[in-house]
This record gives sequence, C-alpha cells and structure tokens, in this order.
Amino acid sequence: MREDLLGKQAKDTPFLLDWNLQATSPGTYFNTPATYPVYVTGLNVAYMLKNGGLAYYTELADRRAKLLYGFIDSSMGFYTNKVSKQFRSKINVPMRIMPDNQHEEKVSFRRLELKFLDEATS
Repeated sequence: MREDLLGKQAKDTPFLLDWNLQATSPGTYFNTPATYPVYVTGLNVAYMLKNGGLAYYTELADRRAKLLYGFIDSSMGFYTNKVSKQFRSKINVPMRIMPDNQHEEKVSFRRLELKFLDEATS
C-alpha cells in the first residue's frame, strides 16, 4: 500500500475501501472476513461435492438448457429467443411470447407474458 495516498480518499469512499482506516486499525479488524458466509459456502460446496461435484452440475445445466431451448425452438414461434445459438447461456434464458395470428383467441402477447409470469411464480 502506498503510504503517500493514505488519508486522501474522497469523502464518500466506503469505509471498507478507506486504506487509511485499514492501515491504522488495531488488530486489523477491518481485514477480518465475514465468517458466516464462509461457513455457508463451505456447506454448499460440501453438498455439491456429495452430489458429484462440478461435472455433475455442468451436465445438469447442459440437460436443462437443452430441454428448455428445445421447447422454445420447437414452439413454432410462440416462444422466441433472439440470442444466436452459439452464444446462448445455460443458466439465464431470455425468452418472449410472440403473438400468434392463427389462434382463435386474439390476446395481446403482453397479456400472455404477464399470465405466464404469474403462473410461473405461483
């Protein structure tokens, strides 16, 4: 840490980024990691390792993405995803509901999207 910069931070600098406070704190209090998040992360990693580790979760993401994108792509335009196939995410899948003029019911696609979101969260 460059000592010539200590104490020259902006007034709105968060205290965790105040290097002068870091340097002058007794017992390096501000360098102590938050122990609960570390503990919970350890529990999560142990659970993931018990289930097969990273290879299992990579395979699971691949299967889920293939299933979901397959459904979207085979919906004949009812569901759309404008992301090029080579750049599609396995985790975050953006999609829209497009209007279909062949349906007897003339419902706006925005109302259909709101209905989809409402039913997906209940």
